[in-house]
Amino acid sequence: MAERRIRVAYRDGTFVPLAEVDYVEGSTLTITVHENAPEEKARPEQPVRSARGAWKGLVDPDEAISRMREQRLVRTRPEPDM
Repeated sequence: MAERRIRVAYRDGTFVPLAEVDYVEGSTLTITVHENAPEEKARPEQPVRSARGAWKGLVDPDEAISRMREQRLVRTRPEPDM
């Protein structure tokens, strides 16, 4: 039989599927457990904090700012007549 992944929660001594499954009541299955950190404790800022410093030494900030300012200049505007 093909291998499938089913997310479950352990409640009151029973593994409860977190989504609908198409097994017949009373089916015998083999379960392999991969423990994950509880999602409730995951903090939304964690990915940002874990990436902190990843660009250090790869980009010169002063050069990047100068390049952005230069790119914002509108060069397609006609010269004003004064």
